[in-house]
Amino acid sequence: MKYNKKIKKSKRTTLSVIEEVDEMMISKIESIIDKHLLDSTFSVSEIEKQIGVSRPVLLSQFKRVKGTTLVNYIKLERLKKASLLLINTNKNISEVAYQVGFSDPKYFSRAFRIEYGETPTEYRKIKRNS
Repeated sequence: MKYNKKIKKSKRTTLSVIEEVDEMMISKIESIIDKHLLDSTFSVSEIEKQIGVSRPVLLSQFKRVKGTTLVNYIKLERLKKASLLLINTNKNISEVAYQVGFSDPKYFSRAFRIEYGETPTEYRKIKRNS
């Protein structure tokens, strides 16, 4: 009976260590993304190099912890930044797209509409009037 308790305790300890390592890795990934968010050439391979783990490990751990793919997470972070720029600046939509790291304003507008349910122009008008 004591042996089973030791195994259960050992498993719990191992799981907490794994969770802690995952959180540290995710924190480092978020920091890297934040630094390079505005760079349109920034990609997962850059994160892979800086973290020092293989791409499959990086992608699977990120998805397990965050519940979304790394590429999608980067896109969502860019769109969040864009939403703030749309409200707080008078830059045109293309300028905002380029500023947050999108290299194609049409793709930016399409992705923005999918995420926020309205075009960047509509979003700007609604948010500024409220």
